[in-house]
Amino acid sequence: MENSRNNWNGDRRIYTFSLALKVPHGGEKEWIRKRFLRFVDRPLEATLFGEPEGAKCWLWKGCVTDRGYGRFKYKDRSIGAHRIAYVLWNGPIPQGAVVHHTCHEQLCVNPGHLGLMTHEGNVTESNKQRSNGVDKVPF
Repeated sequence: MENSRNNWNGDRRIYTFSLALKVPHGGEKEWIRKRFLRFVDRPLEATLFGEPEGAKCWLWKGCVTDRGYGRFKYKDRSIGAHRIAYVLWNGPIPQGAVVHHTCHEQLCVNPGHLGLMTHEGNVTESNKQRSNGVDKVPF
């Protein structure tokens, strides 16, 4: 089943927004990056040297869902902030792939902490982290 906003993959609800799959170019890409970074709390060294990778997380300060993920609005669509960060710094997200936080911080948008994996792999990794006690304690 397919509609204009989402692609459905079998019985699983995996959203692959067509916008997030396309990498903007030139001036549009830089404009989106500047707008995006206004909502990011980056370490000083990343701000000064412009390096996307590093040991510290870039925490999202903008809109956050009730599940703890950042959201970024672009062209009348609300898209996961981590997905936008991946596309802007690392390139397109292939069909069927999800963006995985290697640091296990849902609000992190540091492109160096984001990788691609399958939905099943992401769920397995998440369950493994929970069983190891890495899950955050809600306050």
